[in-house]
Amino acid sequence: MEINLNSIFYEIDKNNYKYLLSNDLRELKDIKSMDKDKFGLYEGITTLCFLSSEFSKYYFEVKKYLEYKEYKMVPLNTLHFTLLNLYCRSHYNLDIYNNIIKNNYESFYKMCNLLKLKYPSFYESINESGFVYFGNNNNNNNNNNKILYEQEKNEKIKFKIEDIFVGNTIKIILKSDIAINNQLNKLKQKLKSTLLNDTLNDPKYYHITLAYRTNITSNTTDYKKLDEIKEMLEIILNKLEYIEFLPPCLCYFNSMSSYYPLYFS
Repeated sequence: MEINLNSIFYEIDKNNYKYLLSNDLRELKDIKSMDKDKFGLYEGITTLCFLSSEFSKYYFEVKKYLEYKEYKMVPLNTLHFTLLNLYCRSHYNLDIYNNIIKNNYESFYKMCNLLKLKYPSFYESINESGFVYFGNNNNNNNNNNKILYEQEKNEKIKFKIEDIFVGNTIKIILKSDIAINNQLNKLKQKLKSTLLNDTLNDPKYYHITLAYRTNITSNTTDYKKLDEIKEMLEIILNKLEYIEFLPPCLCYFNSMSSYYPLYFS
């Protein structure tokens, strides 16, 4: 599918599920998240939590600061942390990847239902607002769904900032209290139990990827500059007491800037 930017939920059933399959014929070594200064075609399915809107003020401060720093910011309405890493085309040959996706339709359906039970207010608000039917031409940039379910406060997930990493990517490292951590770990185990294939490795820590370096082919790294960037980002983001996220959803992506939240019906 062509790369596209969306922030609304997409309805999936057995008739349009085929659009989640990849037609990317490239060798694994040629699949990159960044293609020079642009986000590359990079497909997969994951489970994630989108950032809530309160972060927008700080996002634009960071974006302004990074404007001439050889980093490309991830669009605001796709910022998230990955809850459970599922399947990414860059880790499998095409036939293996598509077989995994084909075999797990029922698994993804069950996964979606588990999330509906865990976060009923969130998914009820999505259900009431309606969906876009996932297909070959998802060019609707309507944000009405996002505005509606941003109002669901009681099921949001809160994190504090533990650290900021600056290298080939810029990441906000997140820290939660023990209760939230245990809750998310239990949920991940339930979600994993629905799947027929082993998933990719879980992230070592929850984080938001804010930006990707555009000049990663350079043989030299100016660590002093990286430290300066980290220091400035700490000053900007230190004003945040905590960061809120929306409840988790199953999501298809075809670049690091293009995510399609999925609702199985």
